[in-house]
Amino acid sequence: MANLKNAKKAIRQTVKKTSRNANIRKKIELATKKTLKLIKLGEEKLAQQNLQRLYKYTDKAAKNNVIHHKTAARIKARITKKVNNINKDVQTAQKTA
Repeated sequence: MANLKNAKKAIRQTVKKTSRNANIRKKIELATKKTLKLIKLGEEKLAQQNLQRLYKYTDKAAKNNVIHHKTAARIKARITKKVNNINKDVQTAQKTA
């Protein structure tokens, strides 16, 4: 256990920051899962709306150094690519069926 006053404060700050960062990461994870689910269902408009929410969360997390800015870019690029291919996937599935 910390003995110095500033060490005790540092522990309090770390707990607070860790909790806040975990919540932000969870928001990104849930938004990603929801967007992927909408993509799977072929709901393009809802997926686009949710993609905007995902952009907001990842950009904010990158700005506050919760995640690396290149990680944020990678997450956004991968999901955007999938959202943009919704129509192509639906059309190819209809042709084969």
